[in-house]
Amino acid sequence: MIVVGDFIDSKNVEKVVKLGSPFTFPCPPHHYSYGVSFTWEGKNKIQFKRNPRRAISPMNGDLFIMFVEKEDIDEINEREGIRCTMSGANTYYPSGALTLRKSGKNLTYEKSENPLMHSNSLVIVLSCVINPTLHVGQRYCTRVTSVIS
Repeated sequence: MIVVGDFIDSKNVEKVVKLGSPFTFPCPPHHYSYGVSFTWEGKNKIQFKRNPRRAISPMNGDLFIMFVEKEDIDEINEREGIRCTMSGANTYYPSGALTLRKSGKNLTYEKSENPLMHSNSLVIVLSCVINPTLHVGQRYCTRVTSVIS
């Protein structure tokens, strides 16, 4: 069974981010949903794709960026923001748009360096496992946050 609830508030949001910093943004609150798929999309339904630095929680649609780069900000803003979308059973609901603005302060590192190799780096990992006590194919996800010293 699939149940798709619409978003409670579809207002647009702008967040200020530091280049090189981790960024997490929850998929906005919505009415009860079950069995839906989540994506983040810009205008014309162009997806903000996952990559080695970007993840989307399959359980609730939360967006995770391991460390923000200028390209992330540009890609989001060129699409006039990105929206958390829920879809299922031939139903599609987009949230309000998320846009990013670069702050005056950045975490500095050489582009060729991996910022996670530096001390005091924040590591966010989304760990998902299939739980046999849940319905078939349903995943249980946890967010693990740690600081490397």
